[in-house]
Amino acid sequence: MEKLKYYVLWKKNNLMLKQYQDWYFKILQGKIKIITEKVLKEKLDFLKNDKSFILATDNSSRIEYLYLVANWEQELYWHDNIIKNFLIDIDYYLDNKEVFIDNFKKIKNTDIYISIFDRNPYNWLETHPDHFKSNTWVWYWNYSSDKWLDIYSKSFEALKSIDEWIYDELNFIIQRIVPIWTDDFVHNSASYKESIWHLYMGMTNTNDDCSIVQCLEAVIHESSHNKLNLINKFDKILLNDFELKYYSPYRPDARHVWWTFIWIHAFVPTIYTLFRYYRQNNISNSHLLEKLVIYNIKNNLSLKVLSRYAKFTELWKEIMQEVKYVMTLTNKIIKELDIDNNITEYSKQKVISHFNEVKKKYPYLKY
Repeated sequence: MEKLKYYVLWKKNNLMLKQYQDWYFKILQGKIKIITEKVLKEKLDFLKNDKSFILATDNSSRIEYLYLVANWEQELYWHDNIIKNFLIDIDYYLDNKEVFIDNFKKIKNTDIYISIFDRNPYNWLETHPDHFKSNTWVWYWNYSSDKWLDIYSKSFEALKSIDEWIYDELNFIIQRIVPIWTDDFVHNSASYKESIWHLYMGMTNTNDDCSIVQCLEAVIHESSHNKLNLINKFDKILLNDFELKYYSPYRPDARHVWWTFIWIHAFVPTIYTLFRYYRQNNISNSHLLEKLVIYNIKNNLSLKVLSRYAKFTELWKEIMQEVKYVMTLTNKIIKELDIDNNITEYSKQKVISHFNEVKKKYPYLKY
């Protein structure tokens, strides 16, 4: 590829990402001016130029939320409590010159905190559909806070060993990891377009090696969503409506094109990085390898769906060009690994089975 823009991959000191962050700061400056006049009823002009305060993840998400309150001129969920806590945190910041985060620990050699302290209102208004099924709530659950810190520290060390550019950019875009659940099989994770710097992360009740790989997968995946959410605040990517009428290889139900796009944008770099990790560490884990091959096949199927149905902008074309480039890099690694044909055939059959099940249940979808 002639010149990467790093919409999909990562770059040390990513100036494109920092430019979008500066633009977002300017938007939030305008919003905090409105909410101080209409909602908080206090003059807080002295804060509007304070980048550290406004871009802190709890604060940016509360500014987004209270801006909705100001525009709708009616109370939303937990309206009074959010205002009360916001004003308390403003006072704390003015007195201490730092953003308040309760009971936090910093991941080793990063600027990222792990803490169950969470004042992002969107965590309670929206959630991943699968989280309802697993009764997911913010807490450390089966592990101590030190264990969470240890596993995520090792995960970021692994990231740095794979590629320092990944490590550097994720250390820039992630402010806080909020623990949400531990489970025997499922690694829950979530992120929100209104809370760009937050990641909600789970952990599995397995050995450390498996937990590290699953944490790697979730961190890269959700950070890719955050990156795309930041870009999409300013630049239109897709022109399709949000009608649920398309097949997605990643889901068992109907989806709109945007969902397929954000998933391929996240899964392609995630699978690429995990294949690199697998190769670098000479891992012998057929279950992990099957999972990676299955998702690589799904990525290729998703590309076909998007090529057929996406109504795209020029930016979409640029991003998809990079997506295809990363898929090419992934295929090179797969070829080097010389994967057992049984794993390849099993993976193909799993994807075909998923396709047939969805088609039987939703015959009207666009495939």
